[in-house]
Amino acid sequence: MLSNEILRTCNNEHIAAALGCIGGVLEHRVARAAQEEGLTSGAYVARVVRAFPQKTGPAGLSCLQQRINGDEMPILAGLAMIVETALQERPGEV
Repeated sequence: MLSNEILRTCNNEHIAAALGCIGGVLEHRVARAAQEEGLTSGAYVARVVRAFPQKTGPAGLSCLQQRINGDEMPILAGLAMIVETALQERPGEV
């Protein structure tokens, strides 16, 4: 499953830094969250990816798979979904 590939590869700080390709508001939100936690953006995203399966359980993994199915850029779409999920859990985030 491609969702497993995202979880396996994007938990690496250097791979996770690819989120910068998405740019825009998400990239700025990640940079702010990472700075608040004393991490680089790549390290923050990698940590979020590692925690995703435990935090969301089977339902979250199922949502991830549904989100990436048929997407033209499934890795970036899945990574963005994982990060958005984590950012929404932060105080003051919407």
